[in-house]
Amino acid sequence: MTTVYVADTGVFVRAGGSTNEKYRKLRRVVRQAGVSLLIPQRVYEELGGDLDTREYLSGGTRWQEGIDEGWIIVANELDYTIPLVSTVMDQARRFIANEANRDEDRIEMCC
Repeated sequence: MTTVYVADTGVFVRAGGSTNEKYRKLRRVVRQAGVSLLIPQRVYEELGGDLDTREYLSGGTRWQEGIDEGWIIVANELDYTIPLVSTVMDQARRFIANEANRDEDRIEMCC
């Protein structure tokens, strides 16, 4: 079985830009571990990845450097018809709802 590390927009927003210590620490930890962070296409767009579809941030993406360096990888769209994908998304939604003490139907999942 392969382990994949998927990151959402919140991880990058909290880390700030490349001049922020949190960003540098995230980059260092990911690279030292020899792994990459997989981001769904929607997260890439939210971070400003495609100029035509930029939703939340203005200016160029500050994450392109991580993509160029290979520690951030933009994933293909998820196929919810694959049972493993839908099961994992359901489990993630349930976990977030329990941790946040919120109704599972009110948890927004990306992708």
